[in-house]
Amino acid sequence: MRQPGDTRPQIPDYTTVDMNLRFEKFFGGWTASAMVTNLFNANALEPTFLSSGIPADLPLPGRGVFVQLQHGL
Repeated sequence: MRQPGDTRPQIPDYTTVDMNLRFEKFFGGWTASAMVTNLFNANALEPTFLSSGIPADLPLPGRGVFVQLQHGL
């Protein structure tokens, strides 16, 4: 939603999907996890306030992939 008095067009609704997969203690005490953010690479924007001096809306990050390996001692 835009702030009252902001006449710029409304930003379309969006949905992002995040997913996390984790494997516990495999191959001698290793733990692995993989995470994907914004799985479907939605074009997501957040509105800015007119008083902020930023003329455009702020884009949210696209798809991100993160992998982590950890060994317990």
